[in-house]
Amino acid sequence: GQEVNVYGTNPSLADTDGDGAPDGVEVAAGTNPLLATSTPIQPATITLSAASGSYRLLQGAVPLDDSLTVTGGDTFSGATIQIEAGFAPGDTLALTSGIGSITGVYDGTKGILTLSGSGSASAYQSALRAVTFSTTSTSTAEREFKVTLGSAISFGGHYYEYVSGSYTWAQARALALSKTFNGLSGYLANLTSAAENSFVLTKIGADVWIGGSDSVNDGVWKWMDGPEAGITFWNGLSGGSAPSGRFANWNPGEPNNYGGSEDYAQFYVGTGKWNDLPTSSRLGFLVEYGTDAPAAQTFFRRTNIFSNQGHADNYYGSDCGTDQLRPDFGFLRFERGCEHTWNLCVDDSFGFTSCGE
Repeated sequence: GQEVNVYGTNPSLADTDGDGAPDGVEVAAGTNPLLATSTPIQPATITLSAASGSYRLLQGAVPLDDSLTVTGGDTFSGATIQIEAGFAPGDTLALTSGIGSITGVYDGTKGILTLSGSGSASAYQSALRAVTFSTTSTSTAEREFKVTLGSAISFGGHYYEYVSGSYTWAQARALALSKTFNGLSGYLANLTSAAENSFVLTKIGADVWIGGSDSVNDGVWKWMDGPEAGITFWNGLSGGSAPSGRFANWNPGEPNNYGGSEDYAQFYVGTGKWNDLPTSSRLGFLVEYGTDAPAAQTFFRRTNIFSNQGHADNYYGSDCGTDQLRPDFGFLRFERGCEHTWNLCVDDSFGFTSCGE
């Protein structure tokens, strides 16, 4: 990435100038890893509350974690909060108020809240503390959340970033290779398993370039960059096959090398299937980060659990009829579009029950 192309340093060396700041961290921060710094760059750290959260159905919006801390680092341009497990339609993450220039946009189909805007660690701490969770779903499945400083989302220890726009595959490849994320080098995504492919399908909203190509040897599809660079994942046209242990997910009838010049892999957003396209086609692209040594600790994963806290203890409902309500129930839930008649009953200290509308 930038270490090689811009600074000429060896990315296998953790700290070329011995200043205590890893080369990848310095590059990500925009500083020259060949120049010693008087004060080593301190990676940012997110620390979330130790205890899991709790959420009662119909409770309304609650803070995701209003005591988390963000320390160190310099200036950030964004953050993502994703519902990593248990996501249900109706789940909502929201930034309750803008913090400086930081704003939030939520994708309710993916369960991802994206914060954007330049801000310090302190500003992003305030913004992340202001994020709330709510749901109209009746699902009591536990929800797991992941908070990441930056615009990428994570899976399996790697990070993924969608870049919108109109690029040829070659342009997309060059831009992906120039990008870094928290000390990790970027490359066009190599989708090497069904699980990884499915994850990408649920998280992006447009067709994208991925890292496969047979431009070097027609019919021999390889991943071109990243840790899988040079690995063949498919041989032949649509009737071909994947080498043993390799994953491919071509659309039926693909790859077909239509016109004799389709050498680059496209990912279909609607199905997660792949297609081959020519060099003249233009798409956005998917960057994957994960080639270097472990990234600087600028992001942490933690699981918050939000689940229903019981049923009868908290509410009592009736389906368009007459029933009894006792004051030991916490609150009511009722259907709209029908009329309810409630008989209020009180038990006195002598064991007698008195009811009345």
